[in-house]
Amino acid sequence: MQFYKKAIAALASVVMIGSVAACGQSVSDQQAGGTGSDAVDATMAAANEVSGTNITFWHSMGGVNGEAINTLVKKFNDENKLGIKVTAQYQGDYDDSLNKLKSAQIGNMGADLVQIYDIGTRFMVDSGWIIPMQELVNADNYDLSKIEPNLAAYYTVNDKLYSMPFNSSTPLMYYNKDMFAKAGITEVPDSLEGIEKIADQLVKQGGAGEAMSLSNYGWFFEQFLGKQGLNFVNNGNGRKSAATAVEFDSNGGGKKILETWKRLSD
Repeated sequence: MQFYKKAIAALASVVMIGSVAACGQSVSDQQAGGTGSDAVDATMAAANEVSGTNITFWHSMGGVNGEAINTLVKKFNDENKLGIKVTAQYQGDYDDSLNKLKSAQIGNMGADLVQIYDIGTRFMVDSGWIIPMQELVNADNYDLSKIEPNLAAYYTVNDKLYSMPFNSSTPLMYYNKDMFAKAGITEVPDSLEGIEKIADQLVKQGGAGEAMSLSNYGWFFEQFLGKQGLNFVNNGNGRKSAATAVEFDSNGGGKKILETWKRLSD
């Protein structure tokens, strides 16, 4: 998620890191091209300067996750002693939320804090709307070792943490213990190649209708490329500069994924 400049002026970074706003994601003026009088530094505010501050928090968490967000926000509002109030507002799915943000920012009516999905990072870096989380981390001497390294790395550009990981998704594989036991399989595979080795055994002896089923979300394709150590797009996956073309059609990664899926299906 991302923290906006106007919120920075009112809040001490210690407050942001200790609250639901700890999940804030931010971007620098310098990196995004903003310079001069619009530049804002993240500095600590005194406690008596933040009383009465209202923070609008846009998010894309519905259902049970939305209830969890509301619980965290209520907990912060009830427990903080600085007179700060956060109002959480559901804005639809990730794409809807980002589109609403783009429209709102034209009139400077966007939220103070917003949750943006992972692939929106480059856009937010270039937008000039927000402050890098790294500046808040530095101001508060926050220990980043508390954050899972791979998640932090995803949102780090040019050695600077641009957003605080929040609700980061991870693909999981579930397996049927009874079918594995019936088939005499004692080791659970942790790769597509491993699944391929036990596929016939699992189906013929374990009674499985299929060796594996997969909900093929788009970001799974990205994960399979990452597992190979290959980029999805050029310019360092968009980290060195804005991506201009995909690479999976030329680095062999896409072809290998499709060939493996076909072999598994066969």
